[in-house]
Amino acid sequence: MPIRLELVWMFFAGAIVLAPVTCHGQGSAWRGVPPGTIGGEAANREIALDFLFAGLAKAKDEAIARRIANSIWQIWFKAPDADVKQLMQRVQFARRAGLFKQALADLDRVVQIAPDYAEGWNQRATVYFMMGRHGSSVSDIERVLRLEPRHFGALSGLGMIHMRAQNWKSAIAAFEKALEIHPFLNERSLLPQLRQKLEGQPL
Repeated sequence: MPIRLELVWMFFAGAIVLAPVTCHGQGSAWRGVPPGTIGGEAANREIALDFLFAGLAKAKDEAIARRIANSIWQIWFKAPDADVKQLMQRVQFARRAGLFKQALADLDRVVQIAPDYAEGWNQRATVYFMMGRHGSSVSDIERVLRLEPRHFGALSGLGMIHMRAQNWKSAIAAFEKALEIHPFLNERSLLPQLRQKLEGQPL
């Protein structure tokens, strides 16, 4: 059975549900997002992310994990200013329409004017991947991970690139690192096949 890359595409691309989340039933470690933290200033942003990642690590099931992850994506996608927000909206439209050169041009502008905005680099890495420019994609992923080491979407993308290159060991390492952060990623279903590939066993 071939490994299907589309199973892991959505986290690399940043396919998210833009809806707020409040989760309960996770014990004292997870009581939902503190009011007023999402979308605040830099300090509040990091407090909210730390809170959400703690909840994600302790998620009891996939539905809860997905809702928490969606809130993390909301924070990651929040643009630092109106110009970047407009460019990112243009990028999403262009990418869905298959206009990769247009999306790339807008993302070049995003990373130029907002070099500390990790999602700009992540979205450009995604577009590079879709264009088959894997070396450029890896370079941007590395930039994302310097800015946000917990970016499970970028780690998923790195795993996908290694899969394309049939570099099974590196793909496994990237996916395992992503799963340490987000235990319910779809990538978990790929690991048995990848390990068989690494061991040279037929699928």
